[in-house]
Amino acid sequence: MESMKSKLLALSLSSLLITGCTATGTFYKTGEGIAESRTEGCDFTIYTTSPKHDYIELGLIELVGAINLGIAKNVAAPIVCKNGGNGLLVWEADGHGHYIKATVVFVNK
Repeated sequence: MESMKSKLLALSLSSLLITGCTATGTFYKTGEGIAESRTEGCDFTIYTTSPKHDYIELGLIELVGAINLGIAKNVAAPIVCKNGGNGLLVWEADGHGHYIKATVVFVNK
């Protein structure tokens, strides 16, 4: 019985690693906002609720395999920077807690 539990745990962890490594994001331009592209690796803020300051919506990212906020940020980072964002509003998760939608924003601070 203990061997079976170990195998199940190993299989679960392997699945998580594989899913995390294959996470992807697809960007769709939305809204009227335009922002100047930022350098790769730019710093940006993750929001799980609307930012307190005014912001401009730049686009939507559909995420696949983003099983936690860290993976969502890593997948979205190059998209956010390329499209001039300084924030990522993560707003939809599926029934398993995987993040599936986020909005790239430029927050006026």
